[in-house]
Amino acid sequence: MFKTDPPLLSVPLGVAARMRGAVIVNWLQDIFPETAQALGMKMAGSLLGSILKQLRNRSLQKAAITVVIGKRMAEYVAACGVAQERIVEIPNFCDDNAIQPRNFLKNPLRAAWGLTHQDFVLGYSGNLGRAHDLRTILGAAEALKAYTDIKFLFIGGGQLRQTLEVEVRARGLASVILQPYQPREQLELSLCVPDVHWVSLRPQLEGFILPSKLYGIAAAGRPVLMIGDPQGEIGRIVSEHGMGTVVPIGAAETLASRILSWKRTPGLIDGMGQRARSYIDNSASRALAIDRWFKLVRNLMPAA
Repeated sequence: MFKTDPPLLSVPLGVAARMRGAVIVNWLQDIFPETAQALGMKMAGSLLGSILKQLRNRSLQKAAITVVIGKRMAEYVAACGVAQERIVEIPNFCDDNAIQPRNFLKNPLRAAWGLTHQDFVLGYSGNLGRAHDLRTILGAAEALKAYTDIKFLFIGGGQLRQTLEVEVRARGLASVILQPYQPREQLELSLCVPDVHWVSLRPQLEGFILPSKLYGIAAAGRPVLMIGDPQGEIGRIVSEHGMGTVVPIGAAETLASRILSWKRTPGLIDGMGQRARSYIDNSASRALAIDRWFKLVRNLMPAA
């Protein structure tokens, strides 16, 4: 089994595995070099990048199965010449037994971070990198400066963390609260601090990357505010399951209006949060994903 960390691992190791007569399964978390090209790296769009794509495609075509984490990724892999019957979609997952919806009154982190029960908190948890958009949420925070009970909580790090800190100071955004990555054993608490979580993905990366933070957010019973393509992978999931809303990148005023609307209708927030947890329980639980993996491996094993 070859996973895409590091990228293109299936190319050199696939040759060795085939020489040994191994059954090969590729597990794609992201698509390279397309991701690098979409992020503006010139090498990925060069002749070398083209050669790497051809080698990658050949390695996928020769594998017994290629596992993808979303429908858009499945469509792209099929377009690369991989037979449909050799593509299996198994979403990523979280520890949905440990991460459970938690009331603010029973969450010590909320008070520890200076948040009151009256505050409406829009949160982000995890890595903030080049694949994500920052200007839309900053624009919304600036538009809502007058509402001192609306807070923007960022938990984590990433390449854009420093940019975020600079922008917060430059714009005088006292409503933005920055916290570092939290210990894994505290994740069930930190994910339940915000009223709503925001997720972002640049549209040109749809089908190449899928932010897996979606599963922890939904397990915590929190609605998802997706900043990106309404027709993208997460946009589709959020809309189909009624577990949040999608705002296009750049629509800061729309986002600010949506946040105000949600703040004024707590019952709507509760309903979306419940549907988010139902999505995990019925469609994206860890148990369901592991069962799919078990069946996949069992079917690939030679008969005794």
